[in-house]
Amino acid sequence: MFRKYPAIPPLCAVILGIVLADRFQFPPWLFLIFGLTAGLVALAFLSRRRLQISAVLGALALGSLAGCFFVIRYCERGPNHVSRLVSTKEIVRLYGSVADWPDLRDNRTEYLIDLDSILTNRVRQTEGRVLLKVTDTSTALQRGDRIEFYGRIYFVDTAGVRRSVYLRRLNLKGVAGTVYLPTLLDVRIDRRPAYGVYAVVDQIREHILRALERNLSTESAAVAKGFLLGETRQISKEVYQLFRDSGTLHVLAVSGANVALVLLFVLIALRPFSVRQPWRGIILLIVVA
Repeated sequence: MFRKYPAIPPLCAVILGIVLADRFQFPPWLFLIFGLTAGLVALAFLSRRRLQISAVLGALALGSLAGCFFVIRYCERGPNHVSRLVSTKEIVRLYGSVADWPDLRDNRTEYLIDLDSILTNRVRQTEGRVLLKVTDTSTALQRGDRIEFYGRIYFVDTAGVRRSVYLRRLNLKGVAGTVYLPTLLDVRIDRRPAYGVYAVVDQIREHILRALERNLSTESAAVAKGFLLGETRQISKEVYQLFRDSGTLHVLAVSGANVALVLLFVLIALRPFSVRQPWRGIILLIVVA
């Protein structure tokens, strides 16, 4: 069976490595040393034409490296991790970026925030992710926004991760703790620079946004902003929830599919003019920019 499906042994080894890392949480260096040793021995057997032993050792090396990655990604916390820099009792100023789409609930909105720095007695660079829970139900914040806010972090109980499905799900998302805010008025969105390339791009974006607002209805303009520019702030909660429930929120980001649709429209528009390469490629690059 393994000859017919050669991917089964490496896949089983990867799963075994992740299970062992999750169950026992060995230090990552132990997985790394074992994986590198198994890989080198596998190469030695491969040079001697001992293919079966080499394949088994190669699969073990792959599984060990998978276990190493799992421990580093979900278990290990470096010296700059937010959980090592602040305590639950402290109210600190947090800086970070919205890492995922807002999750609208009946009585709150949840945001995943990737932290980059904190302010206690001084500004410190940090890493880690928190779950921001706001009692407002709003899409005023969108994916990619850089924000700052004051809050107290209630860290995930690492001892309770094995007992609670909810805490385990948070841990697998990389969430170190939860911050509660009564309103989005306590959150400030960082503005773009007033000068430079970003400022010029923002001006172009603003012209496009205003043109959509002038020529389309309110709801259609809001959805068009999402399709073309990834701007989702003005989409109503009802429409946003329909996109989320149907699993199509990704079309409201500036993704490859959206860009391909725009380029297809430009290609069709260029057909009557018989524009040839390389000029057609140059025009398409300008459109993408």
